Amino acid sequence: MDKVKRNVPFLVTAIFLALISWQSDQYKKDLLILKDTDGTSWEIRTESDWNKRREQIPDSIQLVMGQLPEVDPERIGCIGHSLGGHNSLFLAIFNKRIKAVVTSCGSTSFYKYYGGDLTGWSHAGYMPLIASKYQKDPARMPFDFTEIPGAIAPRALFINAPLRDSNFDISGVYDCVNAAREVYYLFKAGDKLRMTNPSAPHDFPPEARNEAYSFLDNELDFLFK
Repeated sequence: MDKVKRNVPFLVTAIFLALISWQSDQYKKDLLILKDTDGTSWEIRTESDWNKRREQIPDSIQLVMGQLPEVDPERIGCIGHSLGGHNSLFLAIFNKRIKAVVTSCGSTSFYKYYGGDLTGWSHAGYMPLIASKYQKDPARMPFDFTEIPGAIAPRALFINAPLRDSNFDISGVYDCVNAAREVYYLFKAGDKLRMTNPSAPHDFPPEARNEAYSFLDNELDFLFK
């Protein structure tokens, strides 16, 4: 297991803290990838229309949040790294019951993602419409990530954006955060938006991760006092 994978043990941490947690399986085109705690993985063939499978994720979250009596509906948060980082943003936008969000290495302005080349976003196992409908051109896209953080305001948002992330250009992350700050200030919620910038690659180092956990605890009050 490489260093980056060791640095994102969200579910293990949640279990250690006795939190009620839900983690989606990893989908890749028409495969469902299941991973055991020892790192062993299995690939199971699923529906060829993987988007239908991904649509089940919000349904599963709805089930967990809506039917478990142990879940406090006012203290629900989400956290994710890389693909999980931007999916945490998307989830929070479309589900207002998410009260606090942590996104790590999850986004940058489309215009600054590899110089505006959106190939990495558009392959068949990801968001193919970016290629087929929008020609991988940021100017043709119906949104940019500069709009996303502000759409979550005034709820709490923590962003881990390493300075040496080769996927998500740091100046593009600052574009997103600066645009969002104006919205948070309109809501008088400037303290609900926080960013940390470790000197690291596409990773979630322990110091930044602990800062994120403290941020979530401050918003959701989940740690034992």
